[in-house]
Amino acid sequence: MAIAKTDGELVHPVGNERHRLPRGTITLTDTGRAVLACDVDRVARCGLDRWLGGVHLQGTGPTWRWDDAQGRPVYG
Repeated sequence: MAIAKTDGELVHPVGNERHRLPRGTITLTDTGRAVLACDVDRVARCGLDRWLGGVHLQGTGPTWRWDDAQGRPVYG
């Protein structure tokens, strides 16, 4: 999903429609900052409910994650 600026207003596409975003300030929460700092796992905190390629991903964990050191996904 992309956000575009048209005629001075921010819009984002949903399906074939474009919806205007409300004006105002968006602030990151303490939880959001913790997730970005990798101090909190977003899926463990909020859960997951998403269809991806015909697979229904759901739950709060444990989950598969990519391990850079091992170069492979790990369960945990």
